[in-house]
Amino acid sequence: MRAWAWSVAVLVCGCWFDSSLCFPNGSVSLSCGSMLPVHEPYTANTSSPPYTLSTSADTYRLGNSITVTLEVNDITGYFEGFFLQARSSNSPELWPVGEFKVLNNSMFTSLSCNSKVNSAVSQANNAKRTKVELMWEAPNNQKYGDVYFR
Repeated sequence: MRAWAWSVAVLVCGCWFDSSLCFPNGSVSLSCGSMLPVHEPYTANTSSPPYTLSTSADTYRLGNSITVTLEVNDITGYFEGFFLQARSSNSPELWPVGEFKVLNNSMFTSLSCNSKVNSAVSQANNAKRTKVELMWEAPNNQKYGDVYFR
């Protein structure tokens, strides 16, 4: 009887834990590899993106910084959460690439993905946003080749 009670307790706690995985503070390290939402009710979007991701330069130089902008397409729209990192087109296994310089910790959370410090950035709270600008610093070596932001 005691084992049955423990089984029920574990099941109830497991269901509660699963339904409580929300990340308003942006600590979404679980998404580092797949870049997919891991909390309900959010799922990956399969339609055209409701946002534009742009950079201040089309090319990077070793160690230089580039401004990365995430902005909604519709003036009536907004987003509450995001997760961003740079990856190598030439060597996908070398993800992520470079480092984000987080200037305002009350707005953004830097994450260490694949043991690389500040290699991804996310929201620090669930504020409604229409635009974010982030500073990305390119790596200091050439092994990465072409880089894209995801």
